Amino acid sequence: MKTCTKCSTIKPLEEFYDMRADCKECTKARSRKWNSDNPDTKKNTALVGRFNMTLAEYRAMLNDQGGVCAICKSPPGRKALAVDHDWSCCPGKTSCGDCVRGLLCENCNTALGKFKDDIGILYDAALYLSNHS
Repeated sequence: MKTCTKCSTIKPLEEFYDMRADCKECTKARSRKWNSDNPDTKKNTALVGRFNMTLAEYRAMLNDQGGVCAICKSPPGRKALAVDHDWSCCPGKTSCGDCVRGLLCENCNTALGKFKDDIGILYDAALYLSNHS
């Protein structure tokens, strides 16, 4: 058993992250508050680290797209629009920045990934739908 330094509740050790004085619940609450108070910091770190673009560049791209997904034109939901890049240029988890194509909603981004960014498969899928509608 251990006492959380934040909420002063005595809890089992499983309720604490290794070597943390605050319980998991308080740690998560603090993290959520920090992220809501500093919304651009986390996104900016991810953008620079993964896509070699700044938050200003992301916002400019979002503005150029009218604030919606580049494919389905839907506005962002609870998640921000994802940065889409050409995996044939940068196949890993990071991008050089030159192969960034646009901003996509979660569904469109996932769909392109499922279709392996293959235009032929996407064309066949569109043809299939047109023949069955």
